[in-house]
Amino acid sequence: IYLSEEFEALYNDPTFSNYEILEPLKNATSSYWHGIFSSTAKKYLVCPSLYLSPSECKNYGELAIIREVNFMDNVTSPAGYVAVYFSKSNIDFILGKDLSISDSSTYLINERDSIVSTSNSSLSGKYILSYKTVQDKLKNVNHFTTMTLGGEIAYVGCKEIPNTDWYMISVIPTNNATVQTRDIVYQ
Repeated sequence: IYLSEEFEALYNDPTFSNYEILEPLKNATSSYWHGIFSSTAKKYLVCPSLYLSPSECKNYGELAIIREVNFMDNVTSPAGYVAVYFSKSNIDFILGKDLSISDSSTYLINERDSIVSTSNSSLSGKYILSYKTVQDKLKNVNHFTTMTLGGEIAYVGCKEIPNTDWYMISVIPTNNATVQTRDIVYQ
């Protein structure tokens, strides 16, 4: 919990300081996420590692959900931020867990075209779609569609992740899907 100067007495209060969860707000002002809060009306962010400082990633986790907390009588100045950090490797594992077709990839992208998490970083770079392309061409498609990505024809599907600015993109090269389907039929 990052708190503004008005709460400075809490840092030394043993009731709270023993838990090591309170930090001065000044410790967060160099983070990219703090800049986003300062320049937008957003009340919470679901943050990829790009939004976090190196020390946040190292000490707490590579992803975070951060919520602004305002004073009751002053909504223009935040009283602080509550940050919940978690490990990116767990999300990467979940994305890759059910991929059975070789050279397929699943990744999460946010509105700033950052890859939040991926099942395979080299393939995600090959199959990257911009956030705008996803919204324009895939957002309302309820099934896989074919697109040419990285010089290959691939099946592409997307799913909007509720309450975030994230989309999950799944890309399956058509050649690999055809070969593996043919092998299953032969078996």
